[in-house]
Amino acid sequence: MDKKIRISQFILNRRLAQVKRYHATPMFQNETVAEHCYYVALLGRAICGILEEQGIRVNTQRVLEKALIHDIEEMFSGDIIQPFKYSDPSLKKLIDELNTKSLDKAFEGLPKNLAAHFKNLWSDYKDEKTFEDTIVKIADRLSIVALCLEQIKLGNKFMVEVLRNGMKLLSQYKFSWLAPIAADIKKEITKLDSG
Repeated sequence: MDKKIRISQFILNRRLAQVKRYHATPMFQNETVAEHCYYVALLGRAICGILEEQGIRVNTQRVLEKALIHDIEEMFSGDIIQPFKYSDPSLKKLIDELNTKSLDKAFEGLPKNLAAHFKNLWSDYKDEKTFEDTIVKIADRLSIVALCLEQIKLGNKFMVEVLRNGMKLLSQYKFSWLAPIAADIKKEITKLDSG
């Protein structure tokens, strides 16, 4: 009975639906970490489809699982502002250590093997150890860019710098399948600049 109560606690935990992203930036509509993870999973799955059509093997299940939990630590830390998080290497290291410690609590109540599985997926993703991790990182950047474009189209100029940073992060990936996507996004950005 105690185990069922603990699993229920995991099931009933909706904290990521309460954590606001970009909380220090004026937004027309807030995005939660849960919403962001949904879009990263959806975009990650779309990328898997593109790769599969090109004959590139990818573990789609791992992409989806990693996308769903890639920011799970934010249920405790919140969405730490990126310029602050990366402002000092020792601060970044401490935040990473604290986030890793929070994983036991994030997956509390799950069967031990499943909790360990999720912790390993999260750790691998953070270290970008596999091609699937890279796909999720790209989907994460694409999600950021899409949100920025939406906000800018609504008139939110505060997101211009976030968009530039997102495009810079996206440009570090040199894949032939990504190039047309990035080119289309750049056309959308050009439309904004000319409009």
